[in-house]
Amino acid sequence: MQQRTLHKCRRFQTVFRTKVPPPPAGSGTGPDGKGGCMQRGAFIAGSSPVEPDVGLCYSSLRFKLRIDLEGRQMGKESDRTMNKKKNGQNQKYPEENAYSQPREKAGVPGTREIQKKLLILQEDLICECKTTKDADGSFLFHCHDGCEIFVLLEGEVDFYTENDGKRLKRGDVVCIPPYGFHRGEVLSPGLYDRIVINIRDDLLKSLSTARTDLSACFYLSSQKLNYLHLTQEELSRFASLSASLQDALSFRHYGDDVLADILLRQILLLLNCLAPSQRLPEYSGIMPRLVADAFSYVEEHLTEELSLPAIAEYLHHNGTYISRCFRQVMGVSIQQYIIAKRIALAQQLLRQGHSPQDVCYMAGFRNYSHFSRTFSQDVGLSPKQYQKRLYQS
Repeated sequence: MQQRTLHKCRRFQTVFRTKVPPPPAGSGTGPDGKGGCMQRGAFIAGSSPVEPDVGLCYSSLRFKLRIDLEGRQMGKESDRTMNKKKNGQNQKYPEENAYSQPREKAGVPGTREIQKKLLILQEDLICECKTTKDADGSFLFHCHDGCEIFVLLEGEVDFYTENDGKRLKRGDVVCIPPYGFHRGEVLSPGLYDRIVINIRDDLLKSLSTARTDLSACFYLSSQKLNYLHLTQEELSRFASLSASLQDALSFRHYGDDVLADILLRQILLLLNCLAPSQRLPEYSGIMPRLVADAFSYVEEHLTEELSLPAIAEYLHHNGTYISRCFRQVMGVSIQQYIIAKRIALAQQLLRQGHSPQDVCYMAGFRNYSHFSRTFSQDVGLSPKQYQKRLYQS
C-alpha cells in the first residue's frame, strides 16, 4: 500500500520541490542539525532532493479527486434538471395514480397531515370564540366525531363541505353533521373573528325530546350546505349566548354544568327556529360541478373498489384533470379523501358495536392488517383500542 501511495505521489513531487536558498551563516537554522529544521521537498546544496511527505501528497491527491468528482456530479445534476424541464416534469400538479402514495408538496397537506385531521373530540361540548388578526390562508380539510356549528363574525371565507361550497360573510352560519369533512379559505387578510361549537352526538341526542329534535339544523339538506344567515340582532344574541357558554364550560362555579346545558339548548333552539327543515335560504354555490359529482360518486361507491380511472370513466373527464380540480378545491387528492372517508365510516361502525374484523370489510377495506395499520396512523389508536375507549367513556 505504501509503495502504491509513493508511486502516486511522485507525480506531484514537482509541486513540493521548491528550491530554498541556504540560510545565512550563523543563523542557527539549516541542515546541520543545530536547532534547525528542513522544509519539505527542499533542495539542499550538494545533496539529492528530499523525498516529499507521503501523507501530504496523498491528501493533495484526494482533494484533487474530490473536486473533480464534485464537478462531475454538479454537471450531472444540471443535466438532470434540464431534462426534467424538457419533459415537463416541473408541473405544479404531477399526474397521480389512484393507488399511489400521495406526495408531500409545499402548501398541500400530505397523508400524515390529513391523518391529523380526523379529530376525536376530547370533551362532550367545546365552545370557542376565536379572533385572529392578520389572518391569511386556509384551515385544512378535516372532520370531527361530533357536530359543529361555525359562525362568522368578521372576515370573508370560502367554506367547503362534501356537499357544496359558499362564500361566507358576517352573520353566516354553517352546521356540520358528525364526520362531515369541511375546509375553509380566508380570502381577505385582516381580522378573522368566528365562533366554533363542537357537540358530541350522544350529548345532542340527550338534549332532544320526543317533540323537539335539536339536531335538525345539522341535517337540513343532503345535497346542499346546512347554511343559515343571522340578522344583526340574532347575531348579537348568538354571540352573547356563546360567550356565556364558553365561560360556563370552565366549571369554576357551582352549577356551571347545568348552566352549560341550558345555554346550549338556547343556542340550538335559536338555530332550529330560524331554519325550519322545509326551507333553506337561497345562495349561489362556489363548488365546481365536476368536484361535486366526484364527491357524489365516491359517496355512492365508498365500500366498493374505487380507482381514479373508474371515476374518470363515470364523469367522462380525464383522470389527471379531475384530480387537479379536486385538489385545488379541497386541498387533498381523491385517494386521500377516499381513505379518510373510509376511516370515518369505520369509526361510526365501531361506535355502533361492530367488531373490528367486520368493520374492515364494511368500510371498504380488503385486508385487515392494512385496515388496522391505516386506522392506527389516522386516529392514533388501533381499532380495538378505539372501541375499548368508547366503552370506557
